[in-house]
Amino acid sequence: MGRGYDLPPLNFDTEELEAIIVSLNLLSRTGDDHLQAAAERVLSKIALHRPSSASLRVSDWGIEPPEEVSLGILRTAIRVERKLLIRYRDRDYDETVRVILPIVLTYFIEVATVAAWCELRGGFRHFRADRIIGCEPLGEYFHGHGDALRQRLDAEEQD
Repeated sequence: MGRGYDLPPLNFDTEELEAIIVSLNLLSRTGDDHLQAAAERVLSKIALHRPSSASLRVSDWGIEPPEEVSLGILRTAIRVERKLLIRYRDRDYDETVRVILPIVLTYFIEVATVAAWCELRGGFRHFRADRIIGCEPLGEYFHGHGDALRQRLDAEEQD
């Protein structure tokens, strides 16, 4: 979705609408405060036309938001194909500084991870968001290369 993207009016049947409501409520489990706020806005709009959505509930147990980095920064960098400078602490508590080209953000129950091309290692790496202890968007972009990088990542992970 590019700048100025507008979704045309859509009609949903009951089950499709319930799927949307449950999916939006699941965002409370991601630890991504920006997506959670957006989901709340969408749910408020839905409630104006379908107030009975309170019958569908999702536990808010899930990922604790990372303390050091906003998942919104990672999502935005992926969307606009912008390089990031990160400070990362591995499982042994060793810290490294890396320039990454983030391409996928995956939300698991316990943690969110970002898949990226790592310039330091010259290959794809997966970084746990809760271990990123510093994150700075750089002035460098990789416009038009995100889809190709995702395809390469998928191909490597299939092998």
